[in-house]
Amino acid sequence: MALRRALAAVLASGLLAVPGVASAEDRVLCQMSGSELDEISGLAYSNRHAGIVWTHNDSGGGATVYALDTRTCDVRATVTLVGMPGIDPEAIAASIDARGRPVLWLADIGDNARKRPRVFLYRFVEPDTLSDRAVSARKFVVRYPKPVDAEAVLVGAKALWIISKDGTAGTVWKVRLPLRKKANLARRVGREGAFVSDAAMAPNGRYYVVRDYSEARVYQGSPPGRLVDRFGLPGQIQGEAITWMPDGQGFLIASERDPRLIEVTWSPPRRAR
Repeated sequence: MALRRALAAVLASGLLAVPGVASAEDRVLCQMSGSELDEISGLAYSNRHAGIVWTHNDSGGGATVYALDTRTCDVRATVTLVGMPGIDPEAIAASIDARGRPVLWLADIGDNARKRPRVFLYRFVEPDTLSDRAVSARKFVVRYPKPVDAEAVLVGAKALWIISKDGTAGTVWKVRLPLRKKANLARRVGREGAFVSDAAMAPNGRYYVVRDYSEARVYQGSPPGRLVDRFGLPGQIQGEAITWMPDGQGFLIASERDPRLIEVTWSPPRRAR
């Protein structure tokens, strides 16, 4: 997201990470060029195309997602959601629907001013070929008890979760699946750390990861899960996005104003296996 009041608070506190060199355990896969993806806000590894992650820009980027090649950082396809304005899309997730099809979820859930009476989730089938196109998506409405600013979404088999982004502590909100045509109510089920900027479910569904600007936390089970690991992430100006590697042995991270796509290795602690 753009630098706003929440980010200003982080800057003032000195907690915001600055660009750094990936550690020996981490690896820069490639670097993006040009301005097409200059405000990355989410990542989701494709369930259909090897070596592809889906990503998007945040507010101002509209309802558009990009297929990014993890070897070269080239954009292999641009997919625009028909009739979806995309007020402030902040997260993306990949899952398998009830018919066994790979689907993508674009979460239009950002609300810095906390004035939106409702937010939107757009679900569409992942394209079977990588080419520029416009697609239709199902639009779902989510309501909270009061407006919430969020940048993280997790999708499981029977529920999805949205994690708010707050300066002191975030809130975990649960929405039951399948989603209804009318408004879907979010229910508070847990707490999180401050400044959560993304989250992702592990491919096997046993873990999920939550990130902020400087660290990642891995939990076992569905939200709110049991914390099993936490660790610092490579320095980035504004760490915004994370997704699991397909084998579950690490993550990909990306950021606004940082062209690097970085692989972070990880394996479950012995006590969590």
